[in-house]
Amino acid sequence: NLTLHPNWHYAMPMYEHVVGVVTHLLSALAFYLMLTKTPQPTKLFAKYLMLLQVAITLVDFNYGLLYCPIVLFPVPGGICYGILCTWFGLSGFAGFILASFALSYVSISIILCYHFKYVSIGAMIGNDSFDSSRHTLFRVVMFFFYAIPPVLHIGNVRNVEGGSVYVETNFPSLYYLFANPEYHAFAYDMALFPEYSNLFVLSVLLV
Repeated sequence: NLTLHPNWHYAMPMYEHVVGVVTHLLSALAFYLMLTKTPQPTKLFAKYLMLLQVAITLVDFNYGLLYCPIVLFPVPGGICYGILCTWFGLSGFAGFILASFALSYVSISIILCYHFKYVSIGAMIGNDSFDSSRHTLFRVVMFFFYAIPPVLHIGNVRNVEGGSVYVETNFPSLYYLFANPEYHAFAYDMALFPEYSNLFVLSVLLV
């Protein structure tokens, strides 16, 4: 199994660091272009694009530095090699939850960009307005909907790190990782936690 080979655990963190540096350079270029090259009539839309770019930058920062996850196939989990775990001694779940929230914010930012274009077209033809309360309500509802899956993962921390009998019985390899804190392990499969899986699937379908 390649994911269990010692070289995998040296090569993958280095690869993630390199990817993180490259994507941050591209993000810096994107910010520069949006700040200096955006025509005046599209400045407002550029703010939404910058919001999206900030969310993407947070994902890259977490992936390339804070979290650096190493997936251990076929185990439904992995090990954290980011500074959250190696320097600060936190569980791998800390990075995983941050990654979940960051990805959710990327999704929210994309929706806000499309919503801005929708409202802009409505304003151009004279039957819509940016000040409408229903647009504000839509943004708030989308924000909370997309925050549900990461919040459910927080509950999984209690299940696994609290010594879940279900995980110990059905996923002994994963349980072994969590029984040894020095591995800074995390789990990503919601099927590990039957009490959360149905709600997780429902929330994903809704958003």
